[in-house]
Formats: sequence, C-alpha cells, structure tokens
Amino acid sequence: KPTYTHIELPHDWMIGHTKELYKNSVGFYKKEIIFSEDIFDRYIALAFEGVYMNCGVWVNNQLAGKWKYGYSNFEFDISSLVKAGKNEILVIAVYQNCNTRWYSGAGIFRDVNLINSPATHLVTDGTYFVAKKNGESENSWHIKLSTETAGNCEGFHIRYLITENNTSNPFIFDADLEPVEFDYPNPKIWDINN
Repeated sequence: KPTYTHIELPHDWMIGHTKELYKNSVGFYKKEIIFSEDIFDRYIALAFEGVYMNCGVWVNNQLAGKWKYGYSNFEFDISSLVKAGKNEILVIAVYQNCNTRWYSGAGIFRDVNLINSPATHLVTDGTYFVAKKNGESENSWHIKLSTETAGNCEGFHIRYLITENNTSNPFIFDADLEPVEFDYPNPKIWDINN
C-alpha cells in the first residue's frame, strides 16, 4: 500500500530523484473532496491540464477514465461517481522510459480544476470560431461560429459578443444552438499595433 506525502500541484516526482532520472516509476496521488447535498443534477468534472504520462483516475473506487497523452489536457465527467459528503480521488500516473529526447518530468505537472456547473452547460473548449476574408477586401469578413452544449438545452439560446480593442460598441447577437454564419464589416485586423 502506498504511503502519501503532502505535496502541492503542479508536481514532478522525478526531479527529486536526480540519480534515478528516467527510471520506470509510478506515482500515486490522493485527494479528499467534500460535497454538499446540492451536487445532484449538476455537471461535476475533473479537468487536468497535464499528467505525465499514462494515467488513470478513480473516484470513490470507481474508474472515471484513463488518459495516455502526457502533454495534453483532458476532462472526466464524475457526476455519477460523487456523493454528498466525503469523496476520494485517486490518480495513478505511470512513467515509462524511454519516451522523449528531453526531460519530461513525471506526475501531475499542470493544474487540476474541479468543474461544478449546471447540468446544462457549454462544453469545455467547445466554442469554434472561423474568420475568412470576403474576396480580396479587408473590409468584410465571413464569420462562422458554433458552440457545443450538454444537457437539456430546450429553450436556451447563446449570446455572442464580439468586441474590438478600445471600443465601447461590441457586436452582440443572440442565436439558437445551431452554428451561425454572418458577414462582419470593417473589423480591426490584428497586427503589432492592435
């Protein structure tokens, strides 16, 4: 059974063992989270910005998910795994040598965030924006916007706000949950001054 030492995240367990760098190893992280009764009918997730390298996440002894890509962020929905009161989060990270040409570190090397939002919500990283010139003109751009949602979205709409630097007149419009396209006149084009 592993013994635990109090650490702060982000954390790299390999850096503390300079004589054994790149040795295959396993890190165990444990955290207790207490929830009140109001967690039901909500979206509860753990968002990891980076765990090196192969990891698994358990909540109250149930697997929430596995992630194999050490440099990318990921999120696990734990809504069905948590309960009111004490909840135990266990993360196991497995470091396997030789996997990079540079020092990678090992462990939860980026921040971890707890997401507690309504069941109907915008999906993390789910807003997509594409802008293309209308022909050769710099004065008009064609915009495509879409936003991923989760939960029962009946009766909801999305309010988009496009603002330019140093302006007090943002372009605001409401849209259904379907992707939208429109032309945007006279945008302030990004450059070294804007």
